[in-house]
Amino acid sequence: MMVLCMPVFFAGIVFVSSFARAHFQGRALGSNLFGSLAGDLPESVSLWFGLKLLIVLAAIIYAGSALSLPPRTTDPSFTTTLIR
Repeated sequence: MMVLCMPVFFAGIVFVSSFARAHFQGRALGSNLFGSLAGDLPESVSLWFGLKLLIVLAAIIYAGSALSLPPRTTDPSFTTTLIR
């Protein structure tokens, strides 16, 4: 039974450490609540309409995420800025 609770336990640790790094700002809490809402909505859709629609919805979300990424740059100064 304890093994089933492990993901929730570690999710709580990740949330608290992320929230502490944001200096306990309301914006961080709001974005976390919005993320949980955005994650629970597809779960509810799968309960109402089945898993096949959830797969289509996930594909649409992943495609939208891929399309919203900024284009890659080949500028070497950009990569050295990220490494520092």
